Amino acid sequence: MSAWMQLGASVLGGIFANRQAKKAQTAANQQADWAYEQSRPQNYQGMFGGYDTGTGEYLNEDMQAMMQQYMDRQQAIGSQIGDYSPQEYAQQMYDTDLAMLNPELEQQALGMESRLAQQGRLG
Repeated sequence: MSAWMQLGASVLGGIFANRQAKKAQTAANQQADWAYEQSRPQNYQGMFGGYDTGTGEYLNEDMQAMMQQYMDRQQAIGSQIGDYSPQEYAQQMYDTDLAMLNPELEQQALGMESRLAQQGRLG
């Protein structure tokens, strides 16, 4: 009889362990489903816009108008800049700076000539 009792206890223990394992698996599945739902994007609305699960992110009307102004300005500036190469742009900046500094440089050269002439060193 004792062999039958050991077999019965073993079978009952297996059944109870199986039930506990199923409960634990069900609880783990429920927690995983909850965590997945919480991690998905939610609808929200903030000061600058929001997110809608159906359509995605959006800006409020004021921010959208401001963004459009920036885009229009970017296109206008891009057309003003043109197709300069960096070398052409650097040359143009150099020429502009030189034109602004030319009177100063001429004044310095004349001052140097005057000093040299006064000292008797000019040619």
